[in-house]
Amino acid sequence: MGDGGSTAPTTTTDAPRMSDATYEELLDEFASAVVGPKWLELAREIAGGLARRYDPAVYAVAERAWSPAEIEDLVQDVIAERLLRQGQLRYIVDVAASVEDIRRLLNHQTRRALSARRRRTVVDRLLARIRVDLDRGAFESISDGGTQRWRPVGRASEADSPSEQAVRNAAAAIRLLPTSGSDGSRAPTVFRAEVLAAVVETAFEVCGTALSISDFGRILQQALTSWVPVVLEQGEEPEAATDDLSESALDLEETVTLVLDRLDAVDRVVLRVKLAGKSDSELAARLDVSRPTAAALKVQAFDRLREAWAAASDDDSDAATQRLATEIYLRLRMTSEVGDE
Repeated sequence: MGDGGSTAPTTTTDAPRMSDATYEELLDEFASAVVGPKWLELAREIAGGLARRYDPAVYAVAERAWSPAEIEDLVQDVIAERLLRQGQLRYIVDVAASVEDIRRLLNHQTRRALSARRRRTVVDRLLARIRVDLDRGAFESISDGGTQRWRPVGRASEADSPSEQAVRNAAAAIRLLPTSGSDGSRAPTVFRAEVLAAVVETAFEVCGTALSISDFGRILQQALTSWVPVVLEQGEEPEAATDDLSESALDLEETVTLVLDRLDAVDRVVLRVKLAGKSDSELAARLDVSRPTAAALKVQAFDRLREAWAAASDDDSDAATQRLATEIYLRLRMTSEVGDE
């Protein structure tokens, strides 16, 4: 269930104690200490309950069972990375109207933390396969100040690290290559052997430099993080996805709500008008602003949509991306306009 997780092996870990913190107590603790014992207790309860639905061989860090130490590591991952560094705790406090809302939003952030662990595992597995191909294939190893890099034999490639633009270009090219799915019981292969060889060749060709394993990691992280809602930017309604989806219908509805909650009324009007195929001039008339102002509001709305999308969903599969785009599109089309609210 959830993010492609499969049922985890039974462990002897004690069930987490139910938190009895009230809404007011959690808000008071946030105001005085940000994260204190009541927030920690609630995070542990949710992490312990969710983790048992995910295979520890894929989602745990050091062990093959959800031991108390692994649960605590997940809790710290949620709190340090999601709630604090990404500012999600402030968002939860701002929008939650009850302790049930807090639980629901913490549950969502915990699933995101678990999903991110799976994506890192996939990249690590791909890098291990690439290292084998580099050592066996028609590539030569060179040294750049202690960093081992590879380049195709006979190709005079620079030894410097690829630029960020080159990494983005390589990732964009790799996204066009066919991927493999998962049978639901294990992490996906992502690229078959012959396609992975094309990934390596594409990376060398686009970057134009020798590449280290770390460079390949940068490229793959971007290539496998296709959260940008391209179908929405094009203003087209995508066809319904037919692949197995890693989010349940409830998770999908919740994710759409989280995305749209981060958009204001003007953003929604702008997106709805552009998704209907209207011009910037028609958008300007609808908002009663100048055309340059409408164009600026369009850029702002799509930027906010990207940020909201990235914050709400970690499922980067093509099927999930298409389905989420479709649901956002339909929800936006049904949203009342500014003047009607």
